[in-house]
Amino acid sequence: MFVDEIKIEVTGGKGGNGMCAYRREKYVEFGGPWGGSGGKGGDVIFLGDSGMTTLYPFRYMRHIKAPNGVDGQSKGMTGAQGEPKIIKVPLGTIVKKEDGQIIGDITEHNQKLVIAKGGKGGRGNIALATGNNPTPNYAEKGDIGEHLIIHLELQVLADIGFIGFPSVGKSSIVSVISNAKTKIADYPFTTTSPILGMVQYDDVSFAVADLPGLIEEAHLGVGLGIQFLKHLSRCRVFVHVLDATRESYKYDYEAILKELRSYDASLIDRKEILVINKAELLDDDDRNQVKALFGEDVLFISTFTKENIQTLIQILSNQVQILPPITTFVDEHITYTLNNEEKPIEVSIIGDQVFEVTGDQVIKLYQRSDLSQEESAKRFARQLKALGVDDLLRKKGAKNGATVYIDTLTFEFKD
Repeated sequence: MFVDEIKIEVTGGKGGNGMCAYRREKYVEFGGPWGGSGGKGGDVIFLGDSGMTTLYPFRYMRHIKAPNGVDGQSKGMTGAQGEPKIIKVPLGTIVKKEDGQIIGDITEHNQKLVIAKGGKGGRGNIALATGNNPTPNYAEKGDIGEHLIIHLELQVLADIGFIGFPSVGKSSIVSVISNAKTKIADYPFTTTSPILGMVQYDDVSFAVADLPGLIEEAHLGVGLGIQFLKHLSRCRVFVHVLDATRESYKYDYEAILKELRSYDASLIDRKEILVINKAELLDDDDRNQVKALFGEDVLFISTFTKENIQTLIQILSNQVQILPPITTFVDEHITYTLNNEEKPIEVSIIGDQVFEVTGDQVIKLYQRSDLSQEESAKRFARQLKALGVDDLLRKKGAKNGATVYIDTLTFEFKD
């Protein structure tokens, strides 16, 4: 089944927790801290795979989570990093955040795109030792991995796109000139999804796409509509196919151009090759009438008699060599990283003497702190004071005994 849009959740692995341990060997006097740090959580990475043509596998993969990092060990040993979760995606996949921001555009085989980074490992008490506190009785927890809801959108990577009304013979032409196995029948919308084929001419190979037929108001979603118009975006050349058995040549041609212009005006500027299919049904007078409408460059072809099939292949091969690839949405292959712009610390009043403290720095400190350890809890309180949280609470009117929320933590304010 062809699937070209899907929404999934991705979560980087949590960092391993640091360890609190001490040296206790015989003959080692004043054994100091010996707890190692946790390993980094695994990243979620998308990998371009030229063998895939659809996002269908993601229908059963709605939540992707990378492995966690391993906790730190005694003897100062750092925990192993979580293995990256590598997910293969078809070429032409655009990855967007929930707000529409593009994370990356995968267009090459084996191209990697980091979607969600794993959390940093927590420091063990060896790393936390200072001159003032050479033997800390606590360690840090690992950071949680990045969590995102992302949209995947597939735009087929084809050099040549065949366009036209339903049942004009696009599938027949593509099946004759390429290795594509298309469904061919005499009824509208036989082709319900883009079908890719490869054409080899001399030492040049290029991809062609048999796209579902367009009808009027397709850009508004009529017929198969906008669902497949997006697959034209990467095509360098359009082969506009008209049916010799229809008399409304000019109307059909202009109707399709109108749909392209309404969807994306830049598509009109692409190289176009106008083809009249089923040419075995036209006599010389009919062909002259068509040339009078469209000019001498119109190409008459027949998949039945094979008229001008080789000519069409040659023309397409020449155009692929002349025209540069269409610029992708992301010019450089992005390795996506966590947003460095932290949300500032803020205090909100949510009730009578009830306050909530938010801000990335405060949340991160809380998640790293093991508050079951008294020394770690005192350290967390000192860190909040150093960040100015106490002063912000007082400015908001907090008094001794006020209730304060930080993420999932609830405590009483001590003035």
